[in-house]
Formats: sequence, structure tokens, C-alpha cells
Amino acid sequence: MTATTGFGSEVRSLTTAELRTILAQEAREARRLTAALGCDTDERGGIRIRHEHGYDVWLLRWPPGTRVTPHDHGDSSGAFLVLDGDLIELRWQDSIPECRLVSSGETVLVERGVVHDVVATNRVAYSIHAYSPPLEAMSFYQVPFPTADTGGSPDAWRAAPLGTESVSALIGD
Repeated sequence: MTATTGFGSEVRSLTTAELRTILAQEAREARRLTAALGCDTDERGGIRIRHEHGYDVWLLRWPPGTRVTPHDHGDSSGAFLVLDGDLIELRWQDSIPECRLVSSGETVLVERGVVHDVVATNRVAYSIHAYSPPLEAMSFYQVPFPTADTGGSPDAWRAAPLGTESVSALIGD
């Protein structure tokens, strides 16, 4: 897949495996930047630590119990690496949530179009996220319980988007 930049040139989108490699390379620097996110707030926060032609990298702070809500990454594929603490990642299979604990040092790959959620556990966590092409928008979803009307179809919850937000509006970048 290729993406068009604002200058009309095309950039090859990186694979999730390539994003994993970038995260491993960025981890040391990201650990040094965690203080820039502060520690006196109960809200999730983040900063973009790298913005290249074909990808960007974000550092996020997750206070206990914070979450994103079900979302996708628009036209971007992504990957995230937990630097410190634990996060829970949720994905839906036939409208049934599947969750897994992601601990320090573990990486999660998120292909383009995947709807997932990330939730902090009972202590502060830090993670870095890489997206290709650079993350521009995220769509958010309401995930209903399976009912007789939806038949438990995975398309039932995808059909109820809550809206799309630009990343700059979400992060304040």
C-alpha cells in the first residue's frame, strides 16, 4: 500500500513487522521522555516523538483504569510496545470481546482496519506506538452486546461508529 503526502508524492506504507523494529529502536529514547508526560494527572496523555515521511511514533502515559474506547487507526497500520506496566488489549470476534494482558517488553501489531481498545490496569503504564502512514485520524465505535437482532454478527458493531476525530484534535498536537 502507498499513501499520498500533502506534496503529492507517494510513500510506501511500512508493514507491522517494520513498525515493530522501529519501536525496538525507539524504546530507549522513549523511556527517557516519560517525565515529559507528567505524573500528576488522572488522564491519559501522549506526545509524538518522531514524525517521518512514512511513519510516526507516539509515547503514551496510561494512569490506572484509563482507556481509549474501541477505535481503528483510519488508513494506518500500527504497533505498540509496552515500556513499563501492563495494558489490556481488547479485540472483538463475532461481537465477543477477546482480551489479553500486554506486559513490559511486549509488542502488539494492529493491522489497518482492526478495531481494538487499550485499557490500563491498576498502575501507571507507558507505551510507544508507531503508525504507517503517519496517524491522521481515528474512528471510534460503540460495541453493543450481541442480541437476537444482530445475531452476534461482527458487522453489527462496526455499523455503529461514534465518529472520527483527527489526531491533532485528540492529542492537541
